[in-house]
Amino acid sequence: MTTTTVPAVALLTDPMTRWAAAQPDAPCVGYQDQNYTWAQWAERVQRVSGALRMLGIPRGERVATIDMNNLATVEVTNGAAAIGAAHVIVNFRLFGDQLAYVLADSAPKVVFVGADVRAAYDAIADRVPSVEKVIVLGGDDDELQDWVAAGEPEPTGSVPHAAADAPKGPGELARDGLRPGLRDDRDGRGDHIAQPARTSRPGTSRAADQRRPGGG
Repeated sequence: MTTTTVPAVALLTDPMTRWAAAQPDAPCVGYQDQNYTWAQWAERVQRVSGALRMLGIPRGERVATIDMNNLATVEVTNGAAAIGAAHVIVNFRLFGDQLAYVLADSAPKVVFVGADVRAAYDAIADRVPSVEKVIVLGGDDDELQDWVAAGEPEPTGSVPHAAADAPKGPGELARDGLRPGLRDDRDGRGDHIAQPARTSRPGTSRAADQRRPGGG
């Protein structure tokens, strides 16, 4: 088994930034008919960050996605994390009161909605007053691709997580979208995303995984 020594992870996007600089033309991610090198993927994530900034999303704000698993969810997760925003991934099977409760409780400013579940969202949209922008994913009315293309690339690595490590009081937790008793455990997430690179062999990644340089 081949092992790789991985530097400490401070941001969710650190591995992406590192490999984009080290091997920009190596395959990074593939999903259906979408395939990106590390350099292409990094630019796309940076454009998502920039597009979120253009919508007025600051550090600590929330955005949400309601859709089945796809590459857009990964893009938004990375793009939001790079600017210090939170991405709420909503179960696409929810509808009616359950969907309205989850969205009202998390209070996202932007919602990405899959074309297949748009009707469920539209039915409760008036019960989620925090939402200022809805972006449709997929289908004939897809808005994601043009939205990403219009984003001005936002450099990653400008929002360190160290400030979030100190214990927080109820007021600070509420401001950050967390409830008392919940940990803002970004060190744990860093350990999680670094683990595959320490233990996996090059060339064994699955489609829609962020691949290490040299991976298939």
